[in-house]
Amino acid sequence: MKIALVTGANSGIGFETCRKLYVLGYKVILAVRNEDEGNKAKFLISLNENDERLVVRRCDLCNFDSISNFVSSLKNDRIMLSVIVCNAGHQYLLDKLLEVGIINETRIIIVTSGFYKNMKEMFEISDISGDITSKKYPNFYYSISKLANCLQVLNFKEKLNLLAPKSMIVAVRPGFVRGTNLGRHTPFILRLLSAPLIFLIAKNVDQGTRTIIHCATTTDNDIESGCIYADNLKEEYTSVVSKENAIKLMEITQTILNEQIKD
Repeated sequence: MKIALVTGANSGIGFETCRKLYVLGYKVILAVRNEDEGNKAKFLISLNENDERLVVRRCDLCNFDSISNFVSSLKNDRIMLSVIVCNAGHQYLLDKLLEVGIINETRIIIVTSGFYKNMKEMFEISDISGDITSKKYPNFYYSISKLANCLQVLNFKEKLNLLAPKSMIVAVRPGFVRGTNLGRHTPFILRLLSAPLIFLIAKNVDQGTRTIIHCATTTDNDIESGCIYADNLKEEYTSVVSKENAIKLMEITQTILNEQIKD
């Protein structure tokens, strides 16, 4: 049986991705920060809290020890992943999975956003360190994170070529999707006023996950590792998504990781 791992699995796009993969016959591991919420999601998918094809495991993506423990638990259970959908997550998780051999013949999907296009040039480490609350607007940092997703795809593709050449990684841009928790920190009155417009122009979660499922399950000949997809079609990256900037991201990431681990 094929096994899929989905991060950010208990709501929105992550939840719908889990549900669809489950329907397709996958055993699905729901990686969640809150196990109670994960178990609720499991029950909503199968209506059976004992369903062995749905496995809830704690993985706090803001905690290195939690990530390491999560990966160790998968290794101890001799799990090999056919699909990884990073609806949330980052380089450290994928590096650990690759390090212990759980990634071998694996299709990896990084969920990003068209907001990466807002970045016309590469960001600096100073943009994302120190007291960021007074520097820029929240959309700036969201755009940085989505650009980092795309650059991560380029970097990890090179690692896969060396260490797991039968694996592939792509970015997916699901579009503007309603029914997610993305706007949970937006003031209630703004959410209330914008609700009719969002309903008219946004995709629902079924539409928003179609490209994720397509890229996760289609044949190797239908997708190209390292690329970005939207509406089941390959797109061209903007010029800021380059090998040069991917290397720079790796340097920034390593600097930050070294500081975090040292602390």
